[in-house]
Amino acid sequence: MANTRAHFQDLRVRTLSSILAALGTTDGLTRDEGIASLNSHPAISQLPAPVSALDPAMDVPQIHSTSRPSLRTSQSSLKLLNQVALLLVREHEVVGIVPKRSGPKAIIELLVATDSDTDSPDADVHVDVKEPVRTTKLNANGYVVVRTPHKEVVVYPNSDDVLNHLGAAATEQQVLVHLNTYRNVSFGCHLASIELLLNNIISAPPSHRLTAQRLFTRYVTFRSVHKMCRRFKAPAFQSFLAAIREATNSQISAAVGNTSLITTDQSGEYRLIGGILFFRSFDRSTCPDLVGHFRAGKPVEYAPAPAFEFHQILLFALDKAMDSVYQLSVACKATNTNCMEQTLTKAGRWMSKLHQIVHSSPIFQEHMRVLEDIVSKYEPRCVISPDIGPMDMGPMFDAATVEEDNDEDNGPSDEAIEISAAQDAHRVAHEPLWLAVSYREAINSVTNPATLPRVPLKLTLWEPPAGIAQRTPEMEPWIELIQAMYPEDPEGTRDCITCGEVIDALQDYARVHGGKSNFFLRTSRFRGCYHAEAMLATLVYHGFHRSITASHRDLTPSDNDLTTFQHTYRRIGVSKRCCPICTKLLFLLSASNTSRDRSFRVLSAHKNIYPTALPPFVPEEIAEALIEWLQGLVRTTVEGLVKKRRRESNASDASGMSHDSKGDSPGHQRAGEVQEADPPVEGWSMEGQVMRWKEWDEEE
Repeated sequence: MANTRAHFQDLRVRTLSSILAALGTTDGLTRDEGIASLNSHPAISQLPAPVSALDPAMDVPQIHSTSRPSLRTSQSSLKLLNQVALLLVREHEVVGIVPKRSGPKAIIELLVATDSDTDSPDADVHVDVKEPVRTTKLNANGYVVVRTPHKEVVVYPNSDDVLNHLGAAATEQQVLVHLNTYRNVSFGCHLASIELLLNNIISAPPSHRLTAQRLFTRYVTFRSVHKMCRRFKAPAFQSFLAAIREATNSQISAAVGNTSLITTDQSGEYRLIGGILFFRSFDRSTCPDLVGHFRAGKPVEYAPAPAFEFHQILLFALDKAMDSVYQLSVACKATNTNCMEQTLTKAGRWMSKLHQIVHSSPIFQEHMRVLEDIVSKYEPRCVISPDIGPMDMGPMFDAATVEEDNDEDNGPSDEAIEISAAQDAHRVAHEPLWLAVSYREAINSVTNPATLPRVPLKLTLWEPPAGIAQRTPEMEPWIELIQAMYPEDPEGTRDCITCGEVIDALQDYARVHGGKSNFFLRTSRFRGCYHAEAMLATLVYHGFHRSITASHRDLTPSDNDLTTFQHTYRRIGVSKRCCPICTKLLFLLSASNTSRDRSFRVLSAHKNIYPTALPPFVPEEIAEALIEWLQGLVRTTVEGLVKKRRRESNASDASGMSHDSKGDSPGHQRAGEVQEADPPVEGWSMEGQVMRWKEWDEEE
């Protein structure tokens, strides 16, 4: 019976989340205790407070004391965890990761270097302050990794063979041979390969560390190129690109204002700009001022007059990076030819140059600020439409394009979410470029000697037990759920919204809006899955409460699983922002926590709801609270639709009465005279508020 209850709760969560996703809106919900990382959107109430998203270029402060990490520490550690999770993503996966220590009082590297107070997750952690550093530290003991369930079952090569082959690779060319030999490997094998290459960097003597870092960079570039290609091709990124291509010389000069930045021939920035300017295919006729300064060996200045020339360099570097990544993606997917050294080297070179432009050049960072003023006024905007995809994005983008850009969780891609959120924060010129080079930034951060631990780390993949169905189309029929939420009132004792009104309103909404809302016009079929961060949080919760875990359920984690998730932190790294349903689940798990630290932490969240399954092992009372919350969201939204439909119907009736009062109605009676009403217009009928036309004949 316990399993039956758990199954029912899962089906209900699937249907409730699918209804909200089909409606594409959470307007009208109470603000109450909304959180900043949801961009102040009033969709979610009483959620946990994940720390705010960071500026990707922000430095981490030095250690000056042994006090506990501050909010800034949480931000920094979570940013690093997110970067580790990102490096595990090859194309469509969504990955979650939690740090694990060897025991409750293990002496380990602090997750983050800081200069102020800590929050309680790391209360038992020793802080080493002998040598202050400016970068985060990885946990020296290990991580547990969970990914969103994969859609397909594929036969992969033996992992031991793959790892032995990779372990023997000592040069970049040998790594390429390995990657060509093993194009497709399981996620678990990919995870083990990342662990092997990171540990090679950790164990390498200083004279060989750079080589080990290059091997790691080459491996990640090859495996992640399809994700990088998706980011460049994403409709939101392409809309941004169209905006900056249309920027004119006069617009840019005016936006620069009185700014003046100078770079000399002794700086890396000078060499970066010159290297692009004098690349063979660059059209130097577009940059006469810069060419003259470089040929004369003079410093170059970013000012209103030459700013447009710097813009040409940015566009050229972007084009070269996009083209090289696209060519590498094609080569990596080819089944009859090997990826050539030149193709991989070219992609690495131009992505490195673009990364330097975005993260290391004061001139181009100022230029991004200038572009912000221009792009923020650009129409069409590159936002995510809640209903059918892109809105006002021009003819090159259509709903099908956005649908294909979904991640493994069947939700909008992280690039679409991030760029949409950046628009709300007026940072849309920065975010697309940061996203474009996010893998390169993650590689640099994670392989930094000050970031890596002094002893080998361990990455452990947790796979759900075989008996747990990870992806099934089963769900509670949405009409049956609505009937349960709005039971009939035969005695008419309450003046309320009826089940029939709700069903009619939802189906009318689908007929008008189409797209995802067609869910209300077809047989219910679940298209989502459970999310990695929700699964991790549930298992971490049980790891801390193994003595009081939900024993009244048959479906509980095994002893091995509980052992795996003991001594884990409650900070969860994710490769994609946390959705509202997962954020609420983290809050509910935190609220029922009996330990001193009550809060799960993720770096940032988004406001898009899409079909979500309830992870296995969620305690029954927490599942019930989540369902009650979701039902409240559905009620608020659908009752708003019903009330709107009532108002429109009343307005229509009032309009008809107004015409009648003037004697304009064809059937109006005057002085006992009855006029014959005109026949109805042929060929149409009304479906709710929508006029439907069909072919007709005089004989009908």
